[in-house]
Amino acid sequence: MGKLFLKLATLGAIVLTVMYFITGFLDWLSTESFRLEKPFWVMNQRGKSYDFAVIGSSRAENCTDVRTIEKVTGKKGVNLGVQGACFADNLIMFRRFLNNGNSTRVLLLEVDEYALDSRNSFLDPFKVQFYLPYLDDQWVQQIVADNISGTRYHLWRWLPPTKYIEYNTMYLTYCLQHGLGMMGFDFDKTGGSRLEANQAPFVFDAAWVIKNRKKEKTIDGKDLKYLNRLISYASERGVKVLLYTAPQYHEKLKYLENHRDFLAKMEEISHSCNIGYCNYEYDDLTRDPALFTDASHMNAKGTVLFSTKLAEEVRKAL
Repeated sequence: MGKLFLKLATLGAIVLTVMYFITGFLDWLSTESFRLEKPFWVMNQRGKSYDFAVIGSSRAENCTDVRTIEKVTGKKGVNLGVQGACFADNLIMFRRFLNNGNSTRVLLLEVDEYALDSRNSFLDPFKVQFYLPYLDDQWVQQIVADNISGTRYHLWRWLPPTKYIEYNTMYLTYCLQHGLGMMGFDFDKTGGSRLEANQAPFVFDAAWVIKNRKKEKTIDGKDLKYLNRLISYASERGVKVLLYTAPQYHEKLKYLENHRDFLAKMEEISHSCNIGYCNYEYDDLTRDPALFTDASHMNAKGTVLFSTKLAEEVRKAL
């Protein structure tokens, strides 16, 4: 019985050692080399200086073209927006971005009703899988602990190899892609923006919106907390923050239950933080269905036209 226990203990120690080695390797590879997925691309930027940066969810990534803004202003920019990212995501990514020796003079922060109610708006409202390599950072630990269950957090924190078990398929794919030198979307070429293809003119379907919308939307206290933390973090590091809301098709506004509360909150934040806020939800562009791919996202043509207008605000901010 004693020999069996010794063999099992030895086997367990070997397995645990191998798992710790794999964990360390994945931590290193993720924080140094992964770039195919947008969050990794953002957090693995190093030593670059920008005049302006864009951040937010898909309405930042897909609806704001930094190349157009660069052309109008003659300034250098980068788009740090990530599809489905909540403000807690934005905060972690922006901090990693700055900590890697990057800089920006202005941060264009896209705000809207969806990002302020991320748990009811986004399929994956907190992208914890991308922060597994950073759980030794106490600052990241606090945000992760605030956004996932205590059981998962403590298990990952005190037994690090377990953090990759849940996402083993995902990280195996990342490793294979990296090892094979596979190319995904070229964010370097576009400066991080990812414009939607120009499709046939969008047709607004009110019945579909009513049928598919989730429970009544509101302003989530946690999303509001991280929005304020992101603004404070940027401001404390000498980055000028400019809030903006990208256009969405004008008919959609009638079906956003929290729109009035959202506008009031943006006015309050803009005043209390002494920062600018530009709302393009009532711009003339919002009435042309040929500029949209869906009710809340512009296509490439619409994005270029909108970004040309936003560029004037960037010019003023700089």
